[in-house]
Amino acid sequence: MSYWKRLACRLGIVYWVRGTDDTHGTHGWHPHFHAVLLTAQSMSARHRARALADLRTRWEKCVRKALGDRHAPTWRGVDLRECKHEEYITKLGLELLFSHTKMARQNGRTPWEIANQAAMGEPTAAALWRLYTGAMKGARQLTWSRGLRDAAKLGDERTDQQIVDAENDATKEDHVASIPAAIWDEAAPRPGALIELLRAAERGGCLGVAITLGFYMWGLAPPAEGEAVDSVIVQLAREIAPSALASSHMQAV
Repeated sequence: MSYWKRLACRLGIVYWVRGTDDTHGTHGWHPHFHAVLLTAQSMSARHRARALADLRTRWEKCVRKALGDRHAPTWRGVDLRECKHEEYITKLGLELLFSHTKMARQNGRTPWEIANQAAMGEPTAAALWRLYTGAMKGARQLTWSRGLRDAAKLGDERTDQQIVDAENDATKEDHVASIPAAIWDEAAPRPGALIELLRAAERGGCLGVAITLGFYMWGLAPPAEGEAVDSVIVQLAREIAPSALASSHMQAV
């Protein structure tokens, strides 16, 4: 019998949910798991302490075997806590589904923080993002044990393509501006321009995009609250309005 089967029998594990999480800090990448073990009954504190000691020993052996003694984890590498309510499962799902809004602790960075900094033009972040996407291609971030979705009556899990198609259907009417290629080629390469243009499209619509383009192309400061928008920006907003799709040399935002 495998180690996992023996552990499941001893602890009464019926189902489990596992999430993969990654951060990057001063010591490099920190890949780790969050797992929820659903047991047939609650464990006593003594039983849980024995199980934790066993898991830590097992984890240390696995890391030593894979990476060598130099990378042996500390006792903090594994933790086991009681969870009587659904909050942790909700937290686990939100951290993975909305990982783009999650912030790493101390000096660490989440992959999406790295992606944001790469979009802002930071060379080191761009290299880290390429490394992360190459290593994580095809990896599952959230894994359910067999039978759990049926037991929870959640239905079949959607494929990646189904999720993408649903998101595309929800955003078909979100065309904000059409930027001529000449303007796009001048503004887009500027450090931070891409992410700021997307933010402007979300928050300020077509006029917001025009104001942001004016800043990156001509150095025009955004108008203060209550201040009139420069006539040049107003004219630019008219030029990039969605109705200007007649030209094929446009960049949609």
